[in-house]
Amino acid sequence: TFDLVWDGVHKLIEHIAGPNSLQWKTPTDKQPNQFADLQKKEHIHVYHPKQGDHPKHSEFATPFHVDNGVLLIITPVQEHPLQIKTAGGQIINTGDLGEDVVLVLLARALPDWLLAGSRESREFRAAPHAVPTLA
Repeated sequence: TFDLVWDGVHKLIEHIAGPNSLQWKTPTDKQPNQFADLQKKEHIHVYHPKQGDHPKHSEFATPFHVDNGVLLIITPVQEHPLQIKTAGGQIINTGDLGEDVVLVLLARALPDWLLAGSRESREFRAAPHAVPTLA
């Protein structure tokens, strides 16, 4: 499922930004790297309260932040919903979404690294999100 989502997402981003805007080279690369070929990182987050914070006194296990990667593909969990802040400041609670939903959140590296300084970078915004405490 995530491979199908990635296939659609990278095509949409390439359509908006233009495929040539999404290429990069390291000092050792002979050919540019393609956005569609980005390495994927699959992992699970475990959230702990900050030192000194008691879970009952903190609203969030992880307060609003943006990720440093290119994007985040995640499935919502109704019992522990992710909260997403829109560009207008509205909070979207994902607890009402079904188990058949996949969320795609843009992260900092797309506009601030890969598209940095380009006209296309203004088309993308990293999505602040938070994880509420279970307590």
